[in-house]
Amino acid sequence: MKLILTLSIIGTLTLTSCNTVMGTAKGVGRDAKAVYIYSRDAVSGRPVSDK
Repeated sequence: MKLILTLSIIGTLTLTSCNTVMGTAKGVGRDAKAVYIYSRDAVSGRPVSDK
């Protein structure tokens, strides 16, 4: 019983930490893309959203 409980706790923590790492990586990628787009629009003076 203790073995099953220990394995389930370790499995849950592993899946949760992996999910957090993937979420963080995706969030950083989206932020970098947004900064690039907004910086490009600010420098060019022609926002893409005005089309």
